[in-house]
Amino acid sequence: MSFKDMFSSQKTYEAYEKSLEVAKEDAFQKLKSNAVRMKANAVVGISVDIETVPSSMISVVSVVGTAVVVEQ
Repeated sequence: MSFKDMFSSQKTYEAYEKSLEVAKEDAFQKLKSNAVRMKANAVVGISVDIETVPSSMISVVSVVGTAVVVEQ
């Protein structure tokens, strides 16, 4: 990020949005890994929660779901 971009709110929001997308993807991958480790073949009831710490750009992303075995 250039010096000029540091003062551009558009660039700041784009960077923040990108970092949230990366955090969400990481959380989904961890959910999937945990389900596989439990020998599940599906996850149901997925909920995504993003909380922002007041007066900062820090966000906490949580993705939860129930690992299940679906029989065919």
